[in-house]
Amino acid sequence: MTNTLKLRVLNPQHHNVLYLFDGKRVKAKGDNMGHLLFEYKTDAAEVELVIVRRALLRSKLWLLWQLLMFIVAIFGLLDLRIKTLNQEAIYRTIINLNESTDIDLRFETSTIHSFVELTTESVVEEIQNAIICDPLIQKRIKMVKILRVVTLITLIIIAIIIALIMNK
Repeated sequence: MTNTLKLRVLNPQHHNVLYLFDGKRVKAKGDNMGHLLFEYKTDAAEVELVIVRRALLRSKLWLLWQLLMFIVAIFGLLDLRIKTLNQEAIYRTIINLNESTDIDLRFETSTIHSFVELTTESVVEEIQNAIICDPLIQKRIKMVKILRVVTLITLIIIAIIIALIMNK
């Protein structure tokens, strides 16, 4: 008997989020509401679901990426990126399946240290649901803030010098 797990991600975050069903990546489909839809078929009675978010500051080219985003955001004035994108998180659960199991998943839960909330009528055994504080990422966040301040001060000084030269 084939069981089907239908997972609907209500507020998807496309930034370095990896969805694994029994250790396998499944391609998501979108709907007209902006949700991600996953459909996983298996003969097993349960599925292990793992969702991992990697921080953008963990990549090898993190400094170049941050500089590019800083310039695109008009030197930080229009910086609309979400702070949580620089947090790593993991969610692991075992879901007991029926013939058709529907699950709604939501990021950014109401609790501080929780990464994901599931809504379902099936039996779910949550193994891990945590936001991970990595010292390397915290250090890089501080470096990015310092570099932004230094860059803004430098731009202001350059603008003042150009204004003084133009007025002569």
